[in-house]
Amino acid sequence: MKAAVLKNDMHLVFEEVPTPKPAEQQVLIRVNWSGICGTDLHIYLGEFKDRVVYPRILGHEFCGVVQSVGVDVTSVQPGDRVTVDPIIWCHQCPACLNGQNNVCRHLKLLGVEYDGGFAEYAVAGADKVFKVPDSVSMRDAALIELYSLGVHSARKAMIEPGDRVAILGAGRLGLAVLEVIKQTAAAWVCAVDVIDNRLDIARQLGADLTVNARVDDPVEKILSITNGVGVDRVIECVGTFVEIPGQEGPVQQAAKIARSGGRIVVMGLGPQLTPVFWKECVLKELEIVGSRVTLGDYPRALRLMALGKFQPDLFISEVFALQDLDQAFQLLEEKPDRYLKVLIKNH
Repeated sequence: MKAAVLKNDMHLVFEEVPTPKPAEQQVLIRVNWSGICGTDLHIYLGEFKDRVVYPRILGHEFCGVVQSVGVDVTSVQPGDRVTVDPIIWCHQCPACLNGQNNVCRHLKLLGVEYDGGFAEYAVAGADKVFKVPDSVSMRDAALIELYSLGVHSARKAMIEPGDRVAILGAGRLGLAVLEVIKQTAAAWVCAVDVIDNRLDIARQLGADLTVNARVDDPVEKILSITNGVGVDRVIECVGTFVEIPGQEGPVQQAAKIARSGGRIVVMGLGPQLTPVFWKECVLKELEIVGSRVTLGDYPRALRLMALGKFQPDLFISEVFALQDLDQAFQLLEEKPDRYLKVLIKNH
């Protein structure tokens, strides 16, 4: 089969490699579509050397058609259209034994520690594949991993009817979170970013308020609109942030715009080593929780997409053929503000 193989930092080769064979509890998938995640770009740039061993086939967001199945696999059969949950856990650490598999102490991912979906074929555990509803196109199914992250964060936020929610960051992740939250009973949702075209999309997705942090201080804006009370839930989706004179980092801002007794969900993976005024957190009795990958969220995201609750057309900036993956990575590195979601057409 043909695959895009990362040989070294920024050295990607489109070449012939052996087609993988499914083990007893695995399935072989003919990959139709795959998506480029920010993690893929960081790996491409050589920033994941503690986890990625070269050569490696990247790609943890992908979908396709089952070609063959291993012994005793009955959940799917050849011809089924499926999307893939790339998470692999150990089943033995305290987190796994407590049902918190998404924070497994030894968590690994297809496309990171194991070969993934930037190839014509890929293998995955039978328990990691989910059938794609007939009403969902395979192109859109490539976005299910992203939407599942949004579902997981909304569940971690414990959004209640009538809640006011602020989302810090309107990139791929923040917009996916926004779309999911618009399916809850939240009464008001605000999106904050520094790029106007992302905020334009946020408005199209139903954001009640958008704030460009380069123009307005989001803390002042949100507190003013809420009469100084703050919002019920804050979801931080920024990670590595742009420093703006006179403004604090996103997690600090979240602590200030959350109401007393509010809940903050932190999703961003950037190196936010900025201080948080913990006295304020105590006085407000804030709940601050992390949200990592997914845990049983794929079926929920698939159901929402099948009902037409998402607008994937607004996410997709560009489509590249598998053999042009290296070009796609270079463009994402050179012009990060121009592209939102880039998909790869494998077949």
